[in-house]
Amino acid sequence: MFSLVYQDEFVSSQIKIPSDTLSLYPAFDIYYVYGFSSRNYVYFLTLQLDTQLTQMDAGGEKFFTSKIVRMCSNDTEFYSYVEFPLGCTKDGVEYRLVQAAFRQHPGRRLAHALGLAEDDDVLFVVFSQ
Repeated sequence: MFSLVYQDEFVSSQIKIPSDTLSLYPAFDIYYVYGFSSRNYVYFLTLQLDTQLTQMDAGGEKFFTSKIVRMCSNDTEFYSYVEFPLGCTKDGVEYRLVQAAFRQHPGRRLAHALGLAEDDDVLFVVFSQ
């Protein structure tokens, strides 16, 4: 489900933001909404500018997207950095802007319904349009 952000024959992964991003999108902020650890990983839920949908001119409408980021907890070089878009659809309406999140162990009934153990982690996320 997770994929490498950057990969070549010498480096397995790293954070790769094109050098012209800040000049094209001066307001390219990444909002960190929630962070947590689970087993040997740390996770971050972010809300950030979608550069593929946002026009480069200052008067254009800005589009945002949510992403979940995962790294190994002992990775000091960010080589294990992976991210992917996060959102959901209900009745044909797309919700892709993360507002809040919470990690919790499921209760007995939810764990059974999801096929999980009661000590597994479940991430609950609230989205808006």
